[in-house]
Amino acid sequence: METDNDIIKEMGYQFEKFCVNEILGRIFGILLSSQTAKSLVEISELLSLSKAAVSIQIRVLEKLGYCQKLPKTKNRQHFYVLRDNYSEVVYRKRIEKEKTYLKIFRQSEHCTKDTSTFVNVRISEFIKFNSFMIQNQNDALSKWQKE
Repeated sequence: METDNDIIKEMGYQFEKFCVNEILGRIFGILLSSQTAKSLVEISELLSLSKAAVSIQIRVLEKLGYCQKLPKTKNRQHFYVLRDNYSEVVYRKRIEKEKTYLKIFRQSEHCTKDTSTFVNVRISEFIKFNSFMIQNQNDALSKWQKE
């Protein structure tokens, strides 16, 4: 049986494996395995890290859409929780990123009239593939929302 500590370590390992900061993964693991909101102090103590180091990483998790900061308490501490729909939020951000790449490639397509056929074919393949994937990802999210 996995303990919360095992989950925290595993999340750190998985994030690091995909070239994302290991501390970020461990903080995600804490929020994932916690039934209550956690303060920066609590997270810092659990990870044996400075409050500043945790604060920097938790802001990254917020920007990515994984967690949210709760309003300050009377003692002026911030508390953090995993967003209820974190998977969907993060996936939507991935789709938006792919749309940005697609837009760039579509713009290049018009600028490459004098480039080789090889380059034009690659750009065209990228546009077709990404268009297909974005559409299917949006369809999958729509199905997910209906369930």
